[in-house]
Amino acid sequence: MPWHKKDAWLADQQRWNDLTRDSPDDHDPEFLAVCTLFDEQWWTDLATVGYNARECGILYIHDAPALAELLDVPETFFSADARAFTDAEGAVVAPWPTTLAVTRLLAKTRADQLVALMAEKDQQAHHEATYGQYYPGRGKNPGTHISPETCAEVDRIYRPARDLLRQWCGAETAERLDELQALRTEVVRIGKLMEAAITCLRQAGQTAAASRFERELGIPLETLRHTLSGRD
Repeated sequence: MPWHKKDAWLADQQRWNDLTRDSPDDHDPEFLAVCTLFDEQWWTDLATVGYNARECGILYIHDAPALAELLDVPETFFSADARAFTDAEGAVVAPWPTTLAVTRLLAKTRADQLVALMAEKDQQAHHEATYGQYYPGRGKNPGTHISPETCAEVDRIYRPARDLLRQWCGAETAERLDELQALRTEVVRIGKLMEAAITCLRQAGQTAAASRFERELGIPLETLRHTLSGRD
């Protein structure tokens, strides 16, 4: 760097130090929640977040007007923190508090989808904590098995982040998903009862009654069996 540019360089370094002074630890539940949301890449044209040590938690807003419209906020919302600035490529660069505020609003725009995704991740984490995880090798290289204990430890780190995302989505969304899951469980229970009843009627020679119940059920018994087997 030419000596005559040192003052500008030092000023840039100081600005960046100010910008990142309250950046989170990379295992902070709020930061992991932000990363989980942005990992879905739903808004890459609008905004991205920094992951590495130097830019951990920094928000890069690539299309401020579109993001403001999506979140129903004024564009000044993104530069409310005095440390925010616009870089040479036109992106608004904002510190961690702005990242957190924007992420909470973004979560609400995909609340139903996000809560369902967190439920899937919970199920996957439970499965891995029970059975471990296997990564197949390539060619002659053997695969790698991650123990259930290690998977459980990883889940202890990431589960609080999933819980935070559910909170940011809003209680009503989580309640709707719980109600839907309860309804599906009840449908499966009733379906199994109907399958057992129809089978018993056929075995008892009551084929007419069995056929009538199957017609009233609305789907063929084989289709019902296939559906229920996928939920066991």
